Amino acid sequence: MLSHGQTDKGILRGENQDNFFVREEVFGPLPNLFIVADGMGGHKAGSFASHYAIKMFCDFIFASKQKVETADDAVKLFEEAIKFSNLAVYNKAKQDEFKNMGTTFVAVTKIGNMIAVLNIGDSRLYIIDDEDISQITEDHSLVRELYKLGKIELSEIKTHPKKNIITRAVGVETNINPDFFTVKLNPGAMGIMCSDGLYNMVREEEIVEIVKEQDDIKIGVTRLIEKANENGGRDNITVIIFK
Repeated sequence: MLSHGQTDKGILRGENQDNFFVREEVFGPLPNLFIVADGMGGHKAGSFASHYAIKMFCDFIFASKQKVETADDAVKLFEEAIKFSNLAVYNKAKQDEFKNMGTTFVAVTKIGNMIAVLNIGDSRLYIIDDEDISQITEDHSLVRELYKLGKIELSEIKTHPKKNIITRAVGVETNINPDFFTVKLNPGAMGIMCSDGLYNMVREEEIVEIVKEQDDIKIGVTRLIEKANENGGRDNITVIIFK
């Protein structure tokens, strides 16, 4: 397995509230682990939320004695770990300096030819298989809810004035309601995890074109971030590619 992650604050933001984690090797009971988190909150609170959520999640995973042999096993571990992480962030958010903070969270582990996926918020996991790109995660956002209710068109999502409002996040409530997926990967398939700073700036067809042009996934990650900045760089941009 090959992987690479990178983050950039973008052109218009003063600070980077995104964080990520990449581990190709064994991590606790997992064979590998990849995470993207996009924080929200006041001055430095968003950055802390994404960092702290990842740290608490990883601490739980690393210390776990749970046996993980299948993607379904990994989902069960993810479920416990995100509950632990959520409560840790929620309790921190009671402090004035961290008030109202929270974070999106996408985590992936690959076991054999399967991946286990955890998602909450609007950061995403895509799978590129040959020339096709599929969004595996579903955005927990206001515009997605409006679209599902038939109140806006799909084409309106990227330009809607409330497109940045998310409906679920780590750390905002004591209970958490993430989505979990298990997905079979075909040989040569590629995973792309990202914050909204990428997909709001770069069309999915462009994402495929850019990563397919590069044999080196590190260059692919860098080019995706460069393209997001070339197109305006209105938000922090985080990208992980695993192959």
